[in-house]
Amino acid sequence: MTRLFFLVALSSLCLLFSSFAFAENQKQISTGNISHSQVVIFQGNQFDLGNETHFKKFIKSLQGYPKLAEKLQTFFKTSLDELDAKNEERHLTLVRMFQGVQTAPQLEERLDKAEADNKALHERIAKLENEIQHDPQFKIVLAKAKEVLANKDWSQYHIVLQEFSDLRKKQVDRFRKEIGETAYLRADEYFIRLDYDNAVKQIAEAVEYVPGNSDYWNRYGLLLHDVAQYDESIQAYNKALAIALKDLGEQHPKVATSYNNLGSAWYSKGDYDKAIAFYNKALAIVLKVLGDQHPKVAIYYNNLGSIWDSKGDYDKAIDFHNKALAIALKVLGDQHPKVAIYYNNLGEAWRKKEDYDKAIDFYNKA
Repeated sequence: MTRLFFLVALSSLCLLFSSFAFAENQKQISTGNISHSQVVIFQGNQFDLGNETHFKKFIKSLQGYPKLAEKLQTFFKTSLDELDAKNEERHLTLVRMFQGVQTAPQLEERLDKAEADNKALHERIAKLENEIQHDPQFKIVLAKAKEVLANKDWSQYHIVLQEFSDLRKKQVDRFRKEIGETAYLRADEYFIRLDYDNAVKQIAEAVEYVPGNSDYWNRYGLLLHDVAQYDESIQAYNKALAIALKDLGEQHPKVATSYNNLGSAWYSKGDYDKAIAFYNKALAIVLKVLGDQHPKVAIYYNNLGSIWDSKGDYDKAIDFHNKALAIALKVLGDQHPKVAIYYNNLGEAWRKKEDYDKAIDFYNKA
């Protein structure tokens, strides 16, 4: 969280700077060709500051107000004669300064406000320098920013802070991923010990720090499902699905996983038709991507068998369970726990069809 503070601090510096740079009308100012926005009115006279002749006349008129001229020279840290249109940054700042003001007293008031804000900005930097004792790199950056700001080198001021901000953003991203991963690992450990409350808290922290990880959202959904929070579980699965679709495209096993998980959540809510629709989407993807002899295909066939069983269509249930069993026997062998599960599910379906001899046979095999 300390790293995040750096970004907030840098943002506040840039925001405070903008107040004395008269950026409120910046959108009207072009850095290219002369535009109407560069026309200003001062003491009843109109000047097009994009025109070199007008600009020189304008500077000459300013020199007729010694107090104002002194304030301008202090602000720009240069003489009025050096405020030529060739220095784009100073030129545009001068144009912004005159947006909305037309008299010398109005401009003096604006310059006084700018200097007050400038002073406050320096004080804030100095305060940060005292507070940030544990980060020598940040102190160096602040000292450099203060130095170039004192010289009214505004471009360099922003470059110094932006470069440091970009560096810290990269570091923050890395730290967020690490925090998210540690929270995910802790959630897994709590889940192993059946401590669902803490598991949910940890996985919630994982998605908070790394919201773009579909695996985290799927795990969040699974944990919420386990504690019977089905609506919340569906929300988490939908987020996982959206991320996977965006990052990986429709034809990817992770997308199939999200569809399957959504099917399971709707199954638990008792909406069998929605569940079947999601299970079918998951199955179609893995058949295309992984082939028809993959263990995951067997799992999805089994899920469809179970839901058709719940709907009371035992023939369909048996058909899907047989498909799951055939794959598992071929890929995993006849001594694998999943094979036992598929035998058991077939036994259940035959029992419900009241063919007890077949049911007993499958139960015995399981």
